Amino acid sequence: MSRNFYASEGNIGRDPVLKYVPVKGEQKPVLEFDVRFQYDRVNTQTGEFEDRGGFWARVSYWGKRAEHANKILKSGVRVYVEGELSQEEFVASKGDRAGEVLTATNLNASFVGLSLLGIESVTFSQRKNRQPGTPGATGADHDDPAAYAAPEDSGYDQTQADYYAQQSNG
Repeated sequence: MSRNFYASEGNIGRDPVLKYVPVKGEQKPVLEFDVRFQYDRVNTQTGEFEDRGGFWARVSYWGKRAEHANKILKSGVRVYVEGELSQEEFVASKGDRAGEVLTATNLNASFVGLSLLGIESVTFSQRKNRQPGTPGATGADHDDPAAYAAPEDSGYDQTQADYYAQQSNG
């Protein structure tokens, strides 16, 4: 069995399945889903994307983050995944390939993030231990520059958002 670090973007092939498995006497959550990683590249001569193949991997994502990811991930979503890649050989026991030695590619994920491709909107939930109206407490605050206003005693007479925008523009 070979192992190495891998990081790439791919599309989830089927809805993830959340399971609880016994680990050292405790039930630990693990989210399992298949991702297709592709090697599409731009042809420098034609400017067109070319399909250069790819592979499927079974992704395992563990812990509390797996439970949260289960709420938003579904088939077709594009994700960025980092983790330890491994391959295992097994003998197929069913179907047209029964008796054949096959290779399975597994990715034990340390990080799973959404790719921005295909996302139309994001809804933020209120953070724990934050009061409504506090910057970062809800998604609505991101649309309200007053939520980022500098404290009155700071000497700034503009919002932090305006201040940072002014700094980045020049």
